Amino acid sequence: MKYAAERLHKEGLKLAMAVGFYPPMVEKPRVWWYDPATIGTYCDNVRVMLYDEYWAGGKMSSELAGRPDSYGMGPTCSYPFAVEAMDFWMKFALPEKLTINIPAYSNVYYLDPQYNEGVKDAYSGGGQSYYPKPLDIDENKPAHKYWSWIDRIWVYTYSGNVDGRLKIFYASDETSTHHLLKLIDKKGITSVGMWYYQGIYSKKQWKEVDEAVLNWSVSKKHK
Repeated sequence: MKYAAERLHKEGLKLAMAVGFYPPMVEKPRVWWYDPATIGTYCDNVRVMLYDEYWAGGKMSSELAGRPDSYGMGPTCSYPFAVEAMDFWMKFALPEKLTINIPAYSNVYYLDPQYNEGVKDAYSGGGQSYYPKPLDIDENKPAHKYWSWIDRIWVYTYSGNVDGRLKIFYASDETSTHHLLKLIDKKGITSVGMWYYQGIYSKKQWKEVDEAVLNWSVSKKHK
């Protein structure tokens, strides 16, 4: 990384790296995929992937059990996870080097005990469903909504219109985004990025998240 940084700087370029924060990094003995101190020293920009807390597609899948984000089910980025991840990386990189990447997508899971992985439904084309498709929500069985104060995110349970299965949706939306932006301000971070999962319904669904981040950026003169 030192060599890469030196060569890039000679060309007037910068070195950036996206990094995660996973359970093995704080467990003992620790498991490192990279050296955080080296990254913080030689990278000009360290992009912390706060959207990587849980990966819905890997829940309880034996083939994917080796992935560090496949250990359970939950939101893409809960508030406590964001606090811990930011505190970890701020030990190794200066605030002005950090870009905090937040989610503009969400996770959906089956609640039926016999289905132990992320939802795969007719509207996701056989792939991973990261947010409910409007046509899949059974209007005859209204969704139940509650606010998770620990995660600081809205959680919905609903019945699928196609398969009839009970599902749970952790909604990264305007409300949860505002909480994350306040936390980022509190930590003195001025650069924020977003991760999108594009699809048929995503542009309309995440417009409010775009607006929340844009308003924050303009009002705070952030990046």
